[in-house]
Amino acid sequence: MVSLNHCKDRQGKRIGNRKVAAEAEELLARLFGGCTCFEARGVYFGETGTFVKERIRVVESFGTDDELTQHLPSVRAFAAQMKLTLQQEAVALEINNVLELV
Repeated sequence: MVSLNHCKDRQGKRIGNRKVAAEAEELLARLFGGCTCFEARGVYFGETGTFVKERIRVVESFGTDDELTQHLPSVRAFAAQMKLTLQQEAVALEINNVLELV
């Protein structure tokens, strides 16, 4: 799961989101027994065709197939709410080495 740490909304206004990042960490730790978090840089072409570079916070967990089956709906629902809360074009989930944009 990728949680944006310092980002801008669709209008280019900076959004503070440490609370949402902390919620992502807590969710994955609770569901999968722990998580690893690190800073990175995200680069993409936005929906307006502009080149966007931003600092991101990656939050990842590892679990069994059974845990994934059981908890994936909760993770997807959280990612969808994160997208709305942070006014993002998408939130990325990486599941078994496959990228899913929510």
